[in-house]
Amino acid sequence: KECVNCPLLNQCTKSKNHQRVITRHVWGDLMDEVEHLRLTDLNKSIYKKRKQTIERIFADAKEKHGMRWTKYRGLEKVATHTMLVFAAMNLKKLATWLWKGKEPLFFCSKIRNEVDKKLFQARVTSLEQLLSTV
Repeated sequence: KECVNCPLLNQCTKSKNHQRVITRHVWGDLMDEVEHLRLTDLNKSIYKKRKQTIERIFADAKEKHGMRWTKYRGLEKVATHTMLVFAAMNLKKLATWLWKGKEPLFFCSKIRNEVDKKLFQARVTSLEQLLSTV
């Protein structure tokens, strides 16, 4: 109703009924906020570290541990296989630390103490629940 008499109507719409429909995603406001946060200096510096941290791990999993494609069907089987691959990668990292004489023994004893505490105090019902915080 208000647009019919607007002098800028031809720049806004060319529809015959003189209406313009603007659609936004349901979470459009949240997406705009996330985009704004992504462009802050702090988040830019954090994002630059991805190539040194998580991207390297994913690349190793893909190239050295057959994670480019899956051999299994079904979410449960694929998830189990993925957990085993990453467990193997962690064991390789631990073996490298031991070989180079770094501080893995402290790391191992710390994990063992945490596992022992959780096993006896919290009455853990599943191994997955136990390892989720280690």
